[in-house]
Amino acid sequence: MVIYNGFSQTPTRNFQAAGIDFFIPNIDDNNKEQVDVAKEALKKSYKLTDDDIEKFWLTVDSLATEEQNKMIGNQRWNLLHLFYALKSADWFCNHKEDSFTKRVDHFLDNYLRISNDGKLGIACMFSDMLFINSGIKVALKPYTALEFKNKSGKGCAGWSVKACLVDEDYAGYMHLSMQYLWYDSENGGTIYVGDKLTQGIVYNVLTDNAEEVNEEKYNEIMKNSQRGANAFGSSDVKH
Repeated sequence: MVIYNGFSQTPTRNFQAAGIDFFIPNIDDNNKEQVDVAKEALKKSYKLTDDDIEKFWLTVDSLATEEQNKMIGNQRWNLLHLFYALKSADWFCNHKEDSFTKRVDHFLDNYLRISNDGKLGIACMFSDMLFINSGIKVALKPYTALEFKNKSGKGCAGWSVKACLVDEDYAGYMHLSMQYLWYDSENGGTIYVGDKLTQGIVYNVLTDNAEEVNEEKYNEIMKNSQRGANAFGSSDVKH
């Protein structure tokens, strides 16, 4: 597998570990080349225009408190990424008519966090999802696929991997899709930019096309099978 690092941390693997760790990008506002790449990638990920991005900055500038501005500092692109990566059940189920300004205000007041070492983070609540652009592209070998799995630390903290399979012919940035499934009234599922979020495992795959047949031919093919036809593929064979 070949990796292109657009605007993230290069995935890492511990000695002989099966999984390759992938990180939440930590975008450096002072690195113009990195910001330019990230901007175009995030626009595509979240279907944003330059006007949408400008609207976001203006809204943040009008709402952020002095304390929040100190938190954000030179991490404005991390802020934008986390805001658009969040798929909040609260926003999209209970407050569909909320204005964009109210959503940004709600995000700043309820979701935004900062770590002890100054990294921006997000405190998700029960059932919230994240759709994060990893900043990484991969070129997989023929007849392989990359599948994302939970890291034990994130899984034990209530996170579950959602969409997770990368085909060998996919050439774009990979997205890390996670959902928070615990209820923590104080902190929520807090994660920070630069955190290890998930692990990818490369598998050998056998590709095969489906051939549709009629019931008679299907039964002929399966006549020697010991598998039963009970619910959920259960077997009638006694062991």
